Amino acid sequence: MLVSIGGLVVSIIALTQIKRTGERGRGLALAGIIISALSIVLSIVFGIVIFAAAANAPSYSY
Repeated sequence: MLVSIGGLVVSIIALTQIKRTGERGRGLALAGIIISALSIVLSIVFGIVIFAAAANAPSYSY
């Protein structure tokens, strides 16, 4: 998840520089933002599902 946050930050910085300078690469910066955001959201959802499954797991004591 740390890599996704870094990717999101770098993509946002790239997009702002592209808007300011008029260079090419806007599509790649947008793709980086979208993929990073989706990765962060899916990581959070996956973590919640794993936590809920572990909390509802039966405990066996012998």
